[in-house]
Amino acid sequence: MNSVLFFHFNFSLNLLITFRLEVLTQRFKLKEYYRKIYKFFSMFFLITAILLGVNAAFALQQGNRGIKVVELQKKLHKIGYFDGQITGYYGTLTQNAVSQFQATNGLTVDGIAGYKTLAALGLSEAITTQTSQHTSLLKLGSSGSLVIELQQHLQVLGYYDGLMTGYYDLSTQQAVILFQMDVGLKSDGIVGPLTQAAIESQFNSPPVSTSTSTPLSLPNRGDIR
Repeated sequence: MNSVLFFHFNFSLNLLITFRLEVLTQRFKLKEYYRKIYKFFSMFFLITAILLGVNAAFALQQGNRGIKVVELQKKLHKIGYFDGQITGYYGTLTQNAVSQFQATNGLTVDGIAGYKTLAALGLSEAITTQTSQHTSLLKLGSSGSLVIELQQHLQVLGYYDGLMTGYYDLSTQQAVILFQMDVGLKSDGIVGPLTQAAIESQFNSPPVSTSTSTPLSLPNRGDIR
C-alpha cells in the first residue's frame, strides 16, 4: 500500500515539476519575445527621431540664418523673386519670395524651403552637401570650421564662454554635455545628428522677449538682422 502511495506521489510530483518547467519555459519565451519587440520598436523610434532631426536641419524656414539661407536668397534674387538684401537671415521677405515661387511652380505654398522647393530651385544638391557636412560627428579631438561654428552657436546659447579655436577640447565637450542635459538628449559630449539638429533649432529660434514694457514702433526692415 505504501509503495502504491509513494508511486502516485512521485508521479504527481514529476507532473508538477514538468508543468512548472513548462510554465517557466513559456514565460521565458514570452519575455524574450517582448524583449525583441521592445528592441525593434526602440530602434525604429530612434531611426525615426534621427531622420526627423536631419530633416528639420535640412528645411529652411523663417528665423533660420546662415550660408544655406544666403544661397537661397541669391537664387531667388537671380530668378526675380527676391529683391531684398542678401543677409543670410530667413525673414519675412525671404518667406514671401519662397511662397511666390512655390505658387508659380505648383508647390505647396507654406513659405518653407523644403526638399521639393529646393530641388525646384536647383539648390537641393548644394544644400544637401552642406547639411551632410553639418551632420558629421563632432567629438573630443575634432577640429575645423564646423567646430568653430559649433562653438559660436553654443556661445550664443549661453553654454560656451571659451575662445573660438576650432578645436573640440574639454571645455567644448562640457558645453555640449550641458546642452544635451538641458534638452533631454544622451549626455555623451558627442555632436551627432540629433544634437546638431537641436542646437540649430534653438540657435535659429527667435529670442523670446521677457519685457513687459510697450515696444517702440519701428519701421519694418524686412530681412535685415
